[in-house]
Amino acid sequence: ELDRETFTNIVMVAVLRKRETCTAVLRRIPWMATLTEAELNNIVDALKVESHLEGSVIIRQGEFGDHFFIVQDGQVVASKEVPGNPEPIIFHHEAGDYFGELALLRDEPRAASVVAKTEVRLLSMDRATFKRLMGPAEEFLQRGAARYD
Repeated sequence: ELDRETFTNIVMVAVLRKRETCTAVLRRIPWMATLTEAELNNIVDALKVESHLEGSVIIRQGEFGDHFFIVQDGQVVASKEVPGNPEPIIFHHEAGDYFGELALLRDEPRAASVVAKTEVRLLSMDRATFKRLMGPAEEFLQRGAARYD
C-alpha cells in the first residue's frame, strides 16, 4: 500500500517529466521559443496528452473544431478536399508541428481532415484555454494559417 508521501512524490515526478517533455516539443515551434518560462509552463500545464493508432481520424474536414493539437511524436497527414479539384491538398505533420488552429482562430469548420500516419502522441488544448493562453501568439498563428489558403 502506498503512503501519502510516496504517492505525492510519484505524482510530482510524473508532472515534472510531462513538463520537461512538453517544453522540449514547444521550444521547437519558432513562435513558442520566444515565450518566457512562465508562459511556456502555463501552456504545458494546460496541454493534455492523447495517443492515436495509425489510421485513426483525429479531425474531419467540415466539422466544428474545439481543440488545437501539437505533434509530440509520430506523424499525421492532413488532407483538404477542394471543390473542383480531383486531388486533395496534402500536408504532412511530424513532431513539433501543430494543426487545428484555424477552426479556433477563425471560428470556422475544420479546413482539413487529419489522420494518424503512424502511431502518434499529440498534445491538445481546448478552445477556451487556447483563446486565453494563445492570445499573444494570435498574430503569428494567423500569418502561419495563410499556408492553408
